[in-house]
Amino acid sequence: MRKTTFIAALFVCIKAFTLPVDVLDQKIVENPSQPMVLQKVFEKTKKNKNWKTSVKTGDHEKIMFMNVSTSTTPDNEIGRSNRSYDQVILIVNGSARVSLSGKISSVKSGDMVFIPKGTIYNIANKSRNSNLKLASVCLNVSDPKDIVYKNKVDERR
Repeated sequence: MRKTTFIAALFVCIKAFTLPVDVLDQKIVENPSQPMVLQKVFEKTKKNKNWKTSVKTGDHEKIMFMNVSTSTTPDNEIGRSNRSYDQVILIVNGSARVSLSGKISSVKSGDMVFIPKGTIYNIANKSRNSNLKLASVCLNVSDPKDIVYKNKVDERR
């Protein structure tokens, strides 16, 4: 399953960054059953002002937009997490410090992070003055559908 997740996310990332918007629009018209990511996901991610917004949820998968900033989470980071599903995070805008099982890396707009299930991770915005915009693709999830959390604290309620 991890190879499939990684390959699908890589395909989506390459498609979105290499095709002009007008070509993406044409592809959507030709095949409306294409993944949500082909529908200008990067533009929509940049416009998201909420901590988390679920934009596409299936029975076992979801696409989530995230806005990591001092206005959505005081620590300016996702916070230490450990999920029971694979996750792919696309860095749409900004730069971040990523910790995967204790190994630290720097990422920036256009980068992709694959987080295998069970991995302890954190993603921290490097800037206190600009927002870090992320698109998260998760498989085999059982989270509630159509969620919106304005701030990180809302998620905990």
